[in-house]
Amino acid sequence: MKKCMRSFPIFLFLALLCSNHASAAELFVSPTGSDEASGAKSSPVATLTRAKSLARQFAGKETVTVHVADGIYYLPDTLVFDPEDSGTAEHPIAYAAQNEGGAVLSGGSKLDLTWKPYRNGIFMARTPSGLVVDQLFVDGQNQRMARYPNYDASKKTEAYQGYASDAFSKQRAARWANPTGGYIHAMHRSRWGGYHYRITGTESNGEVTFEGGWQNNRQMGMHPDFRMVENIFEELDAPGEWFHDSSTNTLFYMPQPDTDLSTANVEVVRLSHLIQIDGSVNTPVKHVTLQGFVIRHAARTFMDCKEPLLRSDWAIYRGGAIMLTGTEDVQILDTEFDQVGGNAIFVNHYNRRVLIKGCHIHDAGASGVCFVGDPNAVRDPLFQYAQKNDLATIDRTPGPKTENYPSQCTVKDCLIHGIGRVERQPAGVLIEMASKISVCDCSVYDCARSGINIGDGCWGGHLIERCDVFDTVLETHDHGSFNSWGRDRYWRRDHLEASQKAVDADPGLPFLDAMHTTVIRDSRWRCDHGWDIDLDDGSSNYDIYNNLLLHGGLKFREGFRRRAWNNIAVNNGFHPHVWFNNSLDEVFSNIFMAAHRGARMPSEIAKGKRIDGNLYFGISAEQKDRYANLGWDVNSIIADPMFINPSAGDFRVQEGSPALAIGFKNFPMDQFGVKKPSLKSIAATPVIPALNEELEQDPLKANALNIASHDRYWLGAKLHSLQGDEFSAYGISKESGGVALTEVPSTSEAAKAGLKSGDLVQVINGHPVSDMRRFFQTLSTVGSAPLELNVVRNQQPMDLALEEHSYVVIESASDADEFKSLRLPTIPCGKVAANQSTNNDSLSSLLNGELANRYGPVFGNGVRNGAYRVDLGKSKPIAAITSWSFAKGARGAQKVTLYGSNSVSDPGWDPADYTPLGNVDTTVTNDSNRATKPEYTAASLRAAAGRSLGQFRWILWSVSPVTSVAGGENTAFQELSVEISSSATPLGQKPGPIQDNAFPGKKNDFKGFDHYQFSSDGVPIEVVCPKKPAPGNPWIWRGMFWGAHFNPATELTIFADLKMLDAGYYIVKAPGDSLGHPSGSDLMDVAYNLLTDTYGFSKKPAMVAVSRECLSVYRWASANPEKVSCIYADNGVCALKSWPGGKLVPSSDSKAMGSAQQWRSAKKKYGFHSDEEALAYKQNPIDLLGPLAQAGIPLLHVCGSADDVVPYEENHAIMKRRYEQLGGSIEVIVENGKGHHPHGLKDPAPIIDFFLQHASKS
Repeated sequence: MKKCMRSFPIFLFLALLCSNHASAAELFVSPTGSDEASGAKSSPVATLTRAKSLARQFAGKETVTVHVADGIYYLPDTLVFDPEDSGTAEHPIAYAAQNEGGAVLSGGSKLDLTWKPYRNGIFMARTPSGLVVDQLFVDGQNQRMARYPNYDASKKTEAYQGYASDAFSKQRAARWANPTGGYIHAMHRSRWGGYHYRITGTESNGEVTFEGGWQNNRQMGMHPDFRMVENIFEELDAPGEWFHDSSTNTLFYMPQPDTDLSTANVEVVRLSHLIQIDGSVNTPVKHVTLQGFVIRHAARTFMDCKEPLLRSDWAIYRGGAIMLTGTEDVQILDTEFDQVGGNAIFVNHYNRRVLIKGCHIHDAGASGVCFVGDPNAVRDPLFQYAQKNDLATIDRTPGPKTENYPSQCTVKDCLIHGIGRVERQPAGVLIEMASKISVCDCSVYDCARSGINIGDGCWGGHLIERCDVFDTVLETHDHGSFNSWGRDRYWRRDHLEASQKAVDADPGLPFLDAMHTTVIRDSRWRCDHGWDIDLDDGSSNYDIYNNLLLHGGLKFREGFRRRAWNNIAVNNGFHPHVWFNNSLDEVFSNIFMAAHRGARMPSEIAKGKRIDGNLYFGISAEQKDRYANLGWDVNSIIADPMFINPSAGDFRVQEGSPALAIGFKNFPMDQFGVKKPSLKSIAATPVIPALNEELEQDPLKANALNIASHDRYWLGAKLHSLQGDEFSAYGISKESGGVALTEVPSTSEAAKAGLKSGDLVQVINGHPVSDMRRFFQTLSTVGSAPLELNVVRNQQPMDLALEEHSYVVIESASDADEFKSLRLPTIPCGKVAANQSTNNDSLSSLLNGELANRYGPVFGNGVRNGAYRVDLGKSKPIAAITSWSFAKGARGAQKVTLYGSNSVSDPGWDPADYTPLGNVDTTVTNDSNRATKPEYTAASLRAAAGRSLGQFRWILWSVSPVTSVAGGENTAFQELSVEISSSATPLGQKPGPIQDNAFPGKKNDFKGFDHYQFSSDGVPIEVVCPKKPAPGNPWIWRGMFWGAHFNPATELTIFADLKMLDAGYYIVKAPGDSLGHPSGSDLMDVAYNLLTDTYGFSKKPAMVAVSRECLSVYRWASANPEKVSCIYADNGVCALKSWPGGKLVPSSDSKAMGSAQQWRSAKKKYGFHSDEEALAYKQNPIDLLGPLAQAGIPLLHVCGSADDVVPYEENHAIMKRRYEQLGGSIEVIVENGKGHHPHGLKDPAPIIDFFLQHASKS
């Protein structure tokens, strides 16, 4: 079993070092020394740089110890060690403070200032010309830039210890004379870390302009409220704040009341890296030790935090106060990192056997210790969350490609706290693209994000033991004291489909990267704002045992082979989220104090290998046995574990404890955290919670009256309101919420509209729908109008459009004649029955076409599962289902779930035997503005015109109580009705093969040809049909600028279309994204799959790209070259730099006109945070030609020589040169004197010939 290095007394280190080596050299450094001196004890040098130079003459020949006397050493430049500074195993080199903590290495400068009063308690002083001030230290304490809102130390868990939604509003900015150089800090919209921006000025309208936001790898925009601005002179109004005006070389400072500026020591920061040890795989720096120093005054690096990691939520700045690259057997011992502005220690790329021991890292701007390898060592690396590997073609070689990553390194016996003082995506210890990293005997607390984070599965084998990690995720959300991701090459955001299928075929796939088992053991964890241990997306191959979890419990999201045993979760339990099938997960012999809190599971296909043999304390038998049908907890028990002394933190169990019977074994409760006496004496420990021995409330039975106890449906899909951990499962914040589709049958209207199980609807037609009530309230106002949905699928936002759909109509009236839309039926629709006795009127009154001021056949108070049913006598197409009720007290409201059955015989009363259709809830409407309350309410679920809700014989109304009086009063129904349509097509039904141009939707005429407009899966599609289709159904695929109505800019392109229609080709309009964003490819996939699979169109269309359509067409074609026969582009945009960038972007060197509005839109859509980032984008058409050339796809480009929107030189000329260099066939027709419009050729013969020669009829 892997173990951490055994503890060794630090004070004996140097003595032992010298005694073990017969030949030893000693050098001495002192602030009073001289670099002209010899370095002897009586003649010390003044700098470490000189000492390093002197040490080289002994390197590898003698053991070298450089003794550094007490004092402050202001480093003029970064101190760099290279391979020539190496020691050997026999003759190591050590740089050590003579007294631990006495030698301070500073990356700053001391200022000699003359202060004088300015105003309102603010003082001012002249500073040297050219001085850049990022951090100001007064008497050793970091002061704060002038900020709004002010810092409040008591708000420990609030964003930035003070936030304001108007931090940089126009109104606030109007107070600022010149905000340029200020900073905006904002939390991620879902509080997954934060963003940082540099203010660049203001627009003429007063809006603040800024650049940045690249620090978070889940680009979703800044939080609307959690914002702070700093380095603004006008905001200098609180003690401890400062502002430096570089234009006048003036420092303004409001001192703390106890600060005497006449004697204060004032320092500023200059260096980002104080020490770098720079080697490589082939020539590493070896056997160098740094011991006993204080590292201080390292600059903030938050604006340089740009490098995305492997689809984790983080970006990284690859650097730190001490940075190690290419080392072996380097040690950092007994060193304090005091208020450094970025990462404290960064272990970069190749490193072996690095030891970080006995260190005190506190109040760091970013992370404590980072181990981060080289992405080029990873096989098939991806960086953005939405990126997906083709699992059929990935490299299946296990492990890394190179050795350029940290391995066999240790962080031991360290005190790490105050992490993320500047950045909000840090960790006490961060591990990415590394192997066999050990973190042992460490206390880690007071962290803005996680205490320990493992960002990917590459390559596992880590050991976390005897650590004490608490007070984490303080300002953020949805994370853990320990957090991990495993979005490795096997993992895709559509994991439950694509990844599941791939792993079913090759069970070894998740372990190609997560090669070695990571162990978390013998540690104590507490996270009050997330989970104690959080194994998030994809995390695989973990053993977790002997852990004490004090608050947040244990979470496993989808992954493979996670084993958890012998853990104790105090006042909490196990949180399974969205598992794979056959995941090999095991959870056994644990002590839990809460029922399982699953998210989108467990289920028959997501139940793991073994969740059993646990002890539960404080839950009911019903809760324990809830998932017994899946094999969970069949052998688990409910009992008092008999803890020895829980109030003192001793959760060992007494002899005779029933926990011992399930295999639980005691583990030490006094070995958590740092052991070094000087650090242990100042280390904090977590608050030990009091045991909550009361029976835990069953979350599934809370709010029993809520209609959620009756299943709710929309478009035939089952709905669910999120609660508890489920917000994390969907990757959204509690504030934004949404309604989840948990079951979407393939035959349902929802499925035909493109919705899928697991989708989360957040916005309908511009209205946020954060919960079930808002969802149905919004639908009640929309009616039959088209729906624009904002949906989250696999944690990625997307848009869906529904042109037609079933809908609910709610109408109120004072008497029967007042109803205008929902008029009473004149004849009964069938025979009515109820599943239990009703009171007052007979059931037959529900089909008599009359309304009465009575209860009707009402279910008794407290009945929660009442149901009415109508038998239509035979199966019929259903156009609408309607019910009327009387306002007897509050009984006029209706809460109904509607079902249908096509059974020949009586289907019974179990809704599971019916097809769900939808819900009606009249309580979501607001009649408070009416002078008098209506007597009657009618509610109807209706199909779109010419459609049906389906073919059914039996219609079931499952009703819920509408008040809480007397156990729940039921609705006073008066009438039920089912409308029949003899010529309806079930809504959402897919059309069959082409028969006499039998496309769905609206039919028009296009110059004598049939023209159809419809949508599929929310994607609008138009098809123009030839009179006689050519064999193979060939087609021309057009984009957004094709239109059936006259447009002078594109009219010439229609000439070629008409000729191709005559030749038997279909013309199809199915555009991608208007700015070429990758999301548009999903829309194009829908159109292609529908037309080729359902309607038998050719598998290789000819593609047409007019102007900006080029961006989407080439993106899709490059990804699918086997699905393309040829491409014709007309004045096409081939690079974002040219359009919408153009000469409006100062650094673009483009001659194009550009579009300021579209440039802003493109940057926002793509997530670019600066012009430079957008200009550097390498997924333009000119960059995507390789796959097309390799597939032999012919290209035709038509353009104008005078086009100043898409200039020839910046677009088509580059396309021609690159495509020919790649061996591809391309023809470019340049029309002299022609601008961007009109598109097409007056003589379309070259275009027609191109299509006829290359367009596939296969």
